[in-house]
Amino acid sequence: MRAAALLLVIACWAPPSHAGAEDVPGPVDTRLAEAARRGDLPTVRALVRAGVDVDAPSADGTPALHWVVRVQDTETARMLLRAGADVDRANRYGLRPLHIAIDNMDVEMIRLLLEAGADANSSDATGETSLMMAARTGSVAAVSMLLDAGAHADGRDPHYRQTPLMLAARGGHLDVARLLIQRGADVNARTRTGQTPAFRLPSSNTGSKGEGIIRGGWPERGERDPTPGAKTPLLYAARDGHLELARLLLDSGAALELADADGVTPLLIAILNERLSLARHLVDQGANV
Repeated sequence: MRAAALLLVIACWAPPSHAGAEDVPGPVDTRLAEAARRGDLPTVRALVRAGVDVDAPSADGTPALHWVVRVQDTETARMLLRAGADVDRANRYGLRPLHIAIDNMDVEMIRLLLEAGADANSSDATGETSLMMAARTGSVAAVSMLLDAGAHADGRDPHYRQTPLMLAARGGHLDVARLLIQRGADVNARTRTGQTPAFRLPSSNTGSKGEGIIRGGWPERGERDPTPGAKTPLLYAARDGHLELARLLLDSGAALELADADGVTPLLIAILNERLSLARHLVDQGANV
């Protein structure tokens, strides 16, 4: 009994074992990322030259490169990349440096990141691709660079199944839409609810610039929106007063009298929304009064 008690005392006094200690991570050096977050770029440069871990995140999990890209400091970003910063590391929100540069419409930074190997087909936590982000901003240069870097023209988000062309059309970025079509984007692609890019046009004042989408991707002359309400693109254009777009739709064969689910015709919806110039044009085209 006394021997057992002695062994217990020895065990309690014995120094702790160091087996597996190499698997226990040490404290993270957040100085670089925190300096970048504060915008203290001289300190960032000094720490990089001192050889600190360039990928160590700040307290919120965001590495220094993200912060530097956000403030559009290309030279410091280049320094971080040369020091080995991970160009494709995502923060806890799923954002990569490339996504931030696209949101800033910072063409020089986008070029730098792509040249450093950033994945042109990366997506954020919601599934929106880099090309979708660029199409939404309307930057032709950003879209062109991403396509040249291998971005898929018809990459979709997993929830709504939208394409870059749909986002460009919805935002009225017709130069971007034209480029996407030239690079092979599917004008007949459909969202989860069945809409094509042509249905996105009337929500913006696109006018004749939307000809490529309408003439190239007009599914059926009398097709209604598959979402509740069953409106046609002409009904949307009449409701919103987009006269030039209405002319283009009619020239492309849109049905003048096709009503929505409530029986409202393009002429009636134009009158109800006081789109009188458009209403007069519909009458001139033969709409029943």
